[in-house]
Amino acid sequence: MLRANPTGPRLAAPGNGGATPYDWDMVPAGVRSAGYRSLVRRGRNRLRIEAQDAWDRFVASDPGLARLFKGLRAVVAVGTTIVVQLLVAAALGVGGQTRVLHLMLGALIAMNMSTLVRPGRRRALARSGAWAPVAASLGATLAIVTDPVTWLALGLFVVVCFAATWVRRYGPGWFAAGFITWQAYFFTLYLDPPLKALPGLLLATVVSTTWVTLLLLTVLFHNPETRLRRTVTALRARARATVSHCLDLLRDPTDERRVRTLRAQLVKLSEVALLFDGQLGDTRALPSGSSAARLRRWIVEVEISCEELANATLELADLARTEALPAGTHTAVVRALEVLGWGEVDAANLALDELRRPPHWEHRPVRRLANAAQTLVDSVSAWMSGEILRTDDTSEPEYEQVLTLAGDILPGTTPLQPETRSRWAPAAWSTTTRQAIQAGAAAALAIVAGELISPQRYYWAVIAAFVCFTGTANAGETVRKSIARIGGTVAGLVAAVWLGEVTLGHSAITLAILLACIFLAFYLQAISYAAMIFFITLMLGELYGILHRFNDSVLLLRLAETAAGAAAGIAVSLVLMPSSPMRALIAARRSLLDHLAHLADGCAQRMRGEEHEPGLLADAVRLEEAARQLARNADSIVRVPGFDHDQDGRRHRVHVLGVCATAARSLVPAVLAAPPDPPVQLARACEAIATEARRLGALANLRDQSADAVEGPDVAEQVAATLDDAVDPPIVVVRRIQRLADALALLTPRGRRT
Repeated sequence: MLRANPTGPRLAAPGNGGATPYDWDMVPAGVRSAGYRSLVRRGRNRLRIEAQDAWDRFVASDPGLARLFKGLRAVVAVGTTIVVQLLVAAALGVGGQTRVLHLMLGALIAMNMSTLVRPGRRRALARSGAWAPVAASLGATLAIVTDPVTWLALGLFVVVCFAATWVRRYGPGWFAAGFITWQAYFFTLYLDPPLKALPGLLLATVVSTTWVTLLLLTVLFHNPETRLRRTVTALRARARATVSHCLDLLRDPTDERRVRTLRAQLVKLSEVALLFDGQLGDTRALPSGSSAARLRRWIVEVEISCEELANATLELADLARTEALPAGTHTAVVRALEVLGWGEVDAANLALDELRRPPHWEHRPVRRLANAAQTLVDSVSAWMSGEILRTDDTSEPEYEQVLTLAGDILPGTTPLQPETRSRWAPAAWSTTTRQAIQAGAAAALAIVAGELISPQRYYWAVIAAFVCFTGTANAGETVRKSIARIGGTVAGLVAAVWLGEVTLGHSAITLAILLACIFLAFYLQAISYAAMIFFITLMLGELYGILHRFNDSVLLLRLAETAAGAAAGIAVSLVLMPSSPMRALIAARRSLLDHLAHLADGCAQRMRGEEHEPGLLADAVRLEEAARQLARNADSIVRVPGFDHDQDGRRHRVHVLGVCATAARSLVPAVLAAPPDPPVQLARACEAIATEARRLGALANLRDQSADAVEGPDVAEQVAATLDDAVDPPIVVVRRIQRLADALALLTPRGRRT
């Protein structure tokens, strides 16, 4: 069950009768001893609660512990590869600077391979491991062979940047192979070994890739079922945090920051739910006897229950601010949320029964909160008891995978191609082809700028330009990533200068710091790209110390080269075949409204007896992912003060579209639970919503709809009139349909209609 930590009464010094803390010596010895034991017991209980709360916060921040294991994979792979390379070097009698070259190249390949090769089936891991030495050897060979001819090495660097980006179109395995080839080429240029060192470097690449492949297939192999159960733990922690923030808001309804925090918590809960649904596509992740379709319905019900709970709390907070909520009802709601958070099933059921009595039940938000809390209690209890895992195989419903994960995490911004009539327009090109051309052009520009700054260190500029186009889908994300790289580099250089002087000459400490930086860089990668670059820069500072190249001027030179490369990436993304973040946002908005219309049609068909449950649940997940993509595209827009006059309006429309998506998804469980043969007016109301969603999706601009305005009542009024004609309809379905129509109507204000 959920566990919360609502603030309980403060501990007071135990006593007897009217004794006070000041006459503690007057208490009999036996009673005093019992009091001490009580204090110790309470203290231990408090520590246990605090420890559990800390663990809940940790697992909630890292669903499935994906970031933790990514960081650990990198550290284990690099640390053990260094040991293996040392053993091989000792066996072959390799020493001196040559051994250092082998160690550095092997460690780099191990770090990239352990983080780029996505967890999956062992056959796929073995296939990626077989290609890795080929890719690394190709990059190292090309670098050593072309290095004596400067113009050839520079030109080939541009070609490698183009090819490493272009091959991503063939999937994650090719992405890893291309990146490893690029890294091996760059790092070999950086090490500048002679041609006679090539056989030894090739051996180092084979040793490293073979060793890391063995690690990924054995000790670093990630069990999908264990990952799914860890994600459930994170989901429960997020649900518990939602309850906790609901309590905080009710205790101080006037604090707008708590409203924003509660809404942000729902976004995080949605991400965990999507991650859970994406893991269901792997049959190995399913617990024995369970059904993917049934687990999908369970996760939808848990998430929607939390959203209903939060929205009911927001309504109660509004009543509390206007003093329209009686004190007794407020106390009863707080008590119900407290025991819900503690996970005491019997106490929660009793508290919810209390809310169902007058005068509490007379308030609609109380009814909404109690129903959502009851569903949440029942859903979590079903998981804890194992009931949700017991499935009748003969009647298992169909399951359709909707979301494909990027390894252990949710995918980034999906490139949504806007419609275009010209085959030569940037939007008509595939994302990989467009970005490959941009990466090649940015690398060429970075080489020119980097050579002007330092002919020996130009490759840092190329790196900064190349990575701008990794994991980005539009120009806005490229600009943001470039700025974050510069910021992380600046902060990292300041720390590296200080730390390098402290650790200079201490090899063991330097190695420990290197491994710690690697772990923190990849652990924080999904949270903050700037933080990742900070620790990478710190790691490079220590690496310079090992290579005896550490000095302040080299680090400052790296900053200048990084800034030049980032500027090249920004310039190319904005000028050459740009992918406008605003157009991407429009495409994401249309995608969301299309999915909303499809879901509304599915609800109408369900109420006519034509649609099945799996289809509706899959539509709900698609709509949720479309809402996440809309929010990500909105965040990718770089806001320039004084030039973005529609910032507040755009933010409002994105928020309303998110409310529409939430309202539409909350309709699905109500429709699935509705009695057979509901009034036909419910289906007609859903069809009216679908029609309005498609109309809004076809508009070029939601900001100014004067030219596209339609006559007559808006969708909220149409739906209200239709529902009024229904005879004895399911009240929950009616309210959720009307709520969706009201939210959709906000996208076309009355003042803009003719």
